[in-house]
Amino acid sequence: MKQLDQEDLQKYIEQKIIKQKKCVAVKEIDKTRIKDKNILNEIEIMKKLKSDNLLLLIDQIETNDSYYLILELCYMSLEEYIKERKDNLSIEEIKEVLLKLNKSLKEMKEKNILHRDLKPSNILLSLNKSKINKNMF
Repeated sequence: MKQLDQEDLQKYIEQKIIKQKKCVAVKEIDKTRIKDKNILNEIEIMKKLKSDNLLLLIDQIETNDSYYLILELCYMSLEEYIKERKDNLSIEEIKEVLLKLNKSLKEMKEKNILHRDLKPSNILLSLNKSKINKNMF
């Protein structure tokens, strides 16, 4: 994991994200608020998960106070999508979600990884050439 100070972090963001016009999500994890010390293990697991159906960890950075995860940008969770669509979800949409979810779980199982908090709010949707791509972490 890259160890940076705040100034280097700002340079990284400017050079790797803003100048390259990348749309990403940056998740900050405050080291002082971490109860579960398995965060480094979880980051290592995310690095192994490279698939169209799984959330992509692009990079990870560590400062004195925080961990920063640079992630694929997703626009909403499955939970939000279902609430937004209410009763207008077609059988085909439901089938597509379930098939991709099944594929994702299979890929994780093949790597001996178990998702311990699988729920609609942890299944993320991203845009991919105007097609919804279901991702989960």
